Amino acid sequence: MKFKKIFPLLFAVVILFFAFFSFSLSAMAQIYFPTSAEIGLPDPAGGVKGILLNFMNWLLALFGLIAIIAFVISGTQYLTAAGSEKVLETAKRNMTYSIIGVIVALAAFVIIKAIDTALRMGALF
Repeated sequence: MKFKKIFPLLFAVVILFFAFFSFSLSAMAQIYFPTSAEIGLPDPAGGVKGILLNFMNWLLALFGLIAIIAFVISGTQYLTAAGSEKVLETAKRNMTYSIIGVIVALAAFVIIKAIDTALRMGALF
């Protein structure tokens, strides 16, 4: 029951985190980052900005993968419930939450890409 009250807040925090992260990465075009040659480290593709973008994409992929795994586990629970009402209800609840997790992951990805595209278009004018 507590999760139903916390979920909208958690959803908003996740979306705002990824939106802010995407906005801050777009704003980094104006920030000077030293090259790897200047600081003596190996040169990653895209520099610090590339590392942050790859981390954000990795985090979104991990979040979506966990939600899909939860969906498969809840489907297995549902199939192996053997008529037990308590197990069926638990499996249905878990499946609902895993579907919501997949939707949140996809929505976060779409919102981040839309914000990134909008900020890049604004930089052209």
